[in-house]
Amino acid sequence: MNAKEFNKCIRLIKAGNNQGIERIYNCYYEKLKLTIDLEVKNKDITEDIASNVIISIFSNAQNYKYIKKPNAWMYKATKFAIINYKKIIKKYVFTELIDDVYPTKDNDINFKILVKQTIEQLLQRQKEIVLIHYIYGSNIRETAKIIGLSVSTVNREIIVLKDKLKFLL
Repeated sequence: MNAKEFNKCIRLIKAGNNQGIERIYNCYYEKLKLTIDLEVKNKDITEDIASNVIISIFSNAQNYKYIKKPNAWMYKATKFAIINYKKIIKKYVFTELIDDVYPTKDNDINFKILVKQTIEQLLQRQKEIVLIHYIYGSNIRETAKIIGLSVSTVNREIIVLKDKLKFLL
């Protein structure tokens, strides 16, 4: 979703039209869940935090001005929601069985499990690059700015990541 579409959704929400939140939900909910699940590792808590991010957008839409980079904005909102959760709970609930993490009714279950397990094995900086660049769809320059790295460093990491993730592509 580009900035124009995202801000149109925010305007719809401000006007009381629920189609705006529906479009944001459809575009970002799975991305939010993946981002959160890499940190929290509990399906129920992951869904709660992702839903809270969406609800927060709905509740606070009146306060938002024009959002230039919605992907980066959503990523940062998700990271802040995770930090707030950790501050409140102070401990994680780790799930041993992958069946608890993803319901078996999903058609792409094996692929989701493989993607999640692969991302979990990456270094923290590489996880952030995968999430921001590949999952949220930010370009390399935006990814570098969000993480606080140089563009050349992000490019080098992407070359390494492409080799590690080539079996997923």
